[in-house]
Amino acid sequence: MDIKILKNIDNYKNRLLKKDYVLETFYDENGHTGIPRVKYVVFDIQSNIRKEVLPDVEKYALGIIKIVSLNDEHIYFFTIVGKKIILKKFNYITEQCEDVLCIEDDISMYPIAKRLKVFVLNESYVLVQHEYIRTNKEETCSGFFAFETFLYNYQENQLYPVMDENIVQNGISEIVEISENMCVMKTGYSLLEDERYKYLTREEVSVESISIVNVGQFISDIIISQTNITVDTIQQTFFTHTIPYIQVESGYLIYSTIDNIEHEEELFFYNLETKDIVNCINKNVDSEETLASHHIIGGEPYISLKKANVYEFINLKKAKVEFRFENDMELLNVNNDLFLFAGTKSKGIIRKETPVFEVYSYPGLNCIISEKGECTDLIWASEDDIYIFTK
Repeated sequence: MDIKILKNIDNYKNRLLKKDYVLETFYDENGHTGIPRVKYVVFDIQSNIRKEVLPDVEKYALGIIKIVSLNDEHIYFFTIVGKKIILKKFNYITEQCEDVLCIEDDISMYPIAKRLKVFVLNESYVLVQHEYIRTNKEETCSGFFAFETFLYNYQENQLYPVMDENIVQNGISEIVEISENMCVMKTGYSLLEDERYKYLTREEVSVESISIVNVGQFISDIIISQTNITVDTIQQTFFTHTIPYIQVESGYLIYSTIDNIEHEEELFFYNLETKDIVNCINKNVDSEETLASHHIIGGEPYISLKKANVYEFINLKKAKVEFRFENDMELLNVNNDLFLFAGTKSKGIIRKETPVFEVYSYPGLNCIISEKGECTDLIWASEDDIYIFTK
């Protein structure tokens, strides 16, 4: 295990592109007609060199771009030329750039009344969703509740409207990759966000679904204008229940359903190979901040609870507290059997507060790193390489 402490990374919005390359993202709110600008910097860890991506090209936060393909070596971003929105892709290895998509639109609608959501499916296809702001009948709640979605083959310049009734009515909120040709898709918008369950009527909410999707079949069904695309739906909610998120980790699909009346969360760990499900109930949930803290540790599902300065980790298969950490610091991250704590310690005659962080390993629960510095995150670059970001 090789642990590298990366210093002077004061921007928390970091993403590992591939081993030895980290993408740093910076936002400037004073952008084009109120649209925030975005700056991307690629950090080559081995050479310790940071290089801004195409500094002469303005980049804008017009929506969300999600890369579903596992082996994609590009950074995707939006730029604006006149009335046109252009989606570009930049290869951070070869530094080659090309246009993927060009949309002529009313730029003044962004980002208040409209946004884009783009899913990069593979080297030829992107799924593009126009999302429009809508208010409820009482005008007490608003959100991106209306959708127009199309598939675009940018190699052949072919556009295919999505006709699937579920996607047309409810929209796609997230797609998470499982393998190169399999993914998990969530349709419908969460009612937990902004406490929407308090304001929207039965007629105003969406049906929420979680489905396992074969990417190739998904693309084929859209091309032939299927109104019911082939998916394997494993969960569905409506009105009294909502799904706030989906996550794939260590062979598990992790998600919750929230009872909006009883304010209870049912947390699910769905084994993607065996299809076995482990679940538990978390009470008094009324916001995203009160959702259960979930983890995969030693290949098994856990939740963690904090009581005073003690963190308890409950193995859900065994239904018992399996180990504890007594630590005054904050648990920042549990990642692939490593536990990252950060906080301050008093030292010297004047008891000056010094930022420190510690890393513990499972199953021995030994402290393998104890360092000074303000730590923000820990990620695995490979099976043997770990990066710790510090300011």
